Amino acid sequence: MTRLKKESRTKYTVPAVQKSFAILEMFASKNQGYTLSEVSRHLKIPVSTASSLLYTMQQCGYLARNEKARFYLTMKLLTEANAI
Repeated sequence: MTRLKKESRTKYTVPAVQKSFAILEMFASKNQGYTLSEVSRHLKIPVSTASSLLYTMQQCGYLARNEKARFYLTMKLLTEANAI
């Protein structure tokens, strides 16, 4: 399971980006969907933060949300990686 690492932070790191990558890693580690509360609990981040990140990632096309309010990875990340 992916957890946010409390490493020494430099002035060049962006916490929201670190959390976004932790979310991507969490979803990539298992082929299953997660609810907002599951992501918040698993990564130990506030629900409001998880919500903002998940909906931003959904709006950008990297996550999709089903009728049961579970988020899933889309193929966009793979598509972007293959475009190189």
